[in-house]
Amino acid sequence: MSPPGRAGVLGTPARPRLPGAAMSSLSPTENATETAAARPGQAAAELPQVRPGLPPPGTYRLRLDRCALEVRTGPLAARFTPASGELHVPDGPDAPVELALTVRSRPTRVSRPLTRRALAGPLALAADRHPEIRFTAEVHPAGPGALRLVGEVTVRELTVALPATARVVRVDTEAVVLSCRGRVDRHTVHGRHPRRLSVLAAALVRRRLTVELAGDFTR
Repeated sequence: MSPPGRAGVLGTPARPRLPGAAMSSLSPTENATETAAARPGQAAAELPQVRPGLPPPGTYRLRLDRCALEVRTGPLAARFTPASGELHVPDGPDAPVELALTVRSRPTRVSRPLTRRALAGPLALAADRHPEIRFTAEVHPAGPGALRLVGEVTVRELTVALPATARVVRVDTEAVVLSCRGRVDRHTVHGRHPRRLSVLAAALVRRRLTVELAGDFTR
């Protein structure tokens, strides 16, 4: 994630804040840690280490009141509202851990307000015809407190790879708080689907697209 204290293009810290943190100077991950620490549960060090950095087997759902998602490309940044999210940790070490996230494709906030309608319009995200953006990934340990996400994102029926990394902010027997960051390879987008991109969308992906999510997944 971006270094703490650096102003983002939306006029807030570059990392997305979790809701409820607007009146606090804490970063989103610090706020998430504070919330998770208040829950009863086993400390991370005491958890079974079958899957380091992840909670025990089960299905964990994204708390929609404790998440934030931001997409940036060059000077433009947009906030989106997650509609649902789920992290599934199966029994046994061999079955893949799966993450699924659905996001409403109409942005709730844009760094350049005049572009908000254009982003949701038919030349870009086409929110009326395609109201949701979907992300799926397999989750793999990547060292102490870190995860690697092998994922893809689907926008307007266009699916491209979206690899990401995640920092485990807090994990216990009931929840896990993640701070994720991924990037869309603009060359992959142009190479696979050059004719399916509108003029505006093609202009946007000429720059690197960065996606950041701070989220609290709970049983």
